[in-house]
Amino acid sequence: MAPRSTLDERRAITVMGRTMSQKAISAATGRPLPTVNRVLRAFYEEGRLADAVRRRPERAPTDEEDRLIVAASVENPFLYRPGNSGYFWDWTFPRKPYGGGCIQQR
Repeated sequence: MAPRSTLDERRAITVMGRTMSQKAISAATGRPLPTVNRVLRAFYEEGRLADAVRRRPERAPTDEEDRLIVAASVENPFLYRPGNSGYFWDWTFPRKPYGGGCIQQR
């Protein structure tokens, strides 16, 4: 993996972006074209040079919350929230990472 570009390099890329093509900037800075594209897009669309803020990963439901979800869906399988996908657990608890749904068939 290539080293991360510094703020000075990103600033230089945005200055060069006013007069040069992205391919020319990539050749002049020695950075890959996708890096140049990403830096320019972040600067023009969001006005930032620094790295994007990373959000915390969603919390997976606990076993107790899973039991509550199953109990609620057994009691009323048509629970939904208007404007959502229609599933009770989509608006009650975030999904488990890696595709785990409410009930996993084995």
